[in-house]
Amino acid sequence: MGAFLDKEKFHQEQFLRQSGYFIETHPLNEIRPTRLPQALASQNLNPAIRADALDTFERDHIQWPRGSQALPSPDLCDISVNCVNFLYPFSTRPDALADLMGMIFPTLQTILPFENGAFINFFWPHDPQKSNADAAFIFQRHDSKRQMVLLHWNYCETYSPAVLNEGQNYAHLSAADLPLKNDQLEDINQLFYQPFLRLLELQLLAQQLEKERCQNVDLVSVLQIMPVNNLDLLEVVSPGLRKFGISPTQIWQNLVQPYDRFTSTFTENLFGHFDISSYPEMLDWWLYITRRYPWVVKK
Repeated sequence: MGAFLDKEKFHQEQFLRQSGYFIETHPLNEIRPTRLPQALASQNLNPAIRADALDTFERDHIQWPRGSQALPSPDLCDISVNCVNFLYPFSTRPDALADLMGMIFPTLQTILPFENGAFINFFWPHDPQKSNADAAFIFQRHDSKRQMVLLHWNYCETYSPAVLNEGQNYAHLSAADLPLKNDQLEDINQLFYQPFLRLLELQLLAQQLEKERCQNVDLVSVLQIMPVNNLDLLEVVSPGLRKFGISPTQIWQNLVQPYDRFTSTFTENLFGHFDISSYPEMLDWWLYITRRYPWVVKK
């Protein structure tokens, strides 16, 4: 368990008991105080987005990670709940999403909808035969190209030094098959640690979607979003990759090819610079976010 997760558990328990956002119609779990009763898991979502998000997930047959078919995870520190709480309002507000992501992608001209009309799709593609990103969006660039972005969202994670058995799913690949600088990567087994295996899955998905011209896009890239306050996310646990950088994101940036198919940002930088005064209809969402996750705007 990391230091950031310890702090979040303490804060989330206080938020649960004192914020007034939760309706306690069931005894709380004293053994796991940051876990809601399963029947109340919907209360884990920001009330400003709750009903619409639940309807969208049901309509599009999206399975909530670590939740049930109809409800999200009841864990107050769940990464997927955190992702949806932050990003869901932007799925129906392309102007706000353009302002938010324009700081990361200066070539962004216009946010484009997916075929289902959403401007952000969560846990996409909704295809059991493929890996999926935590979220995805599409934009048209100033050069008229269409770019899709697959999001890798981080929250309270820590990285284990243990090799991941799931990496064997990619053991048949050689370095030449990967969208990486294969003249530098000596052994694909060096990638079978987190977050590198997850980033590899997303980079391979991006490569595949780009070849398929999915949603009629010209290129597909990966964006990692992580809290700068979670210092455990800066630890490099793969011994063979430490020579490429001092953090996982720096290492991955140095390995990905083409270079522009990966970028990263901190949650605090992204949302801390979002001008909520331009979007008064999002104020209820913003007040909840900054109260439940105050580290996002603390300087």
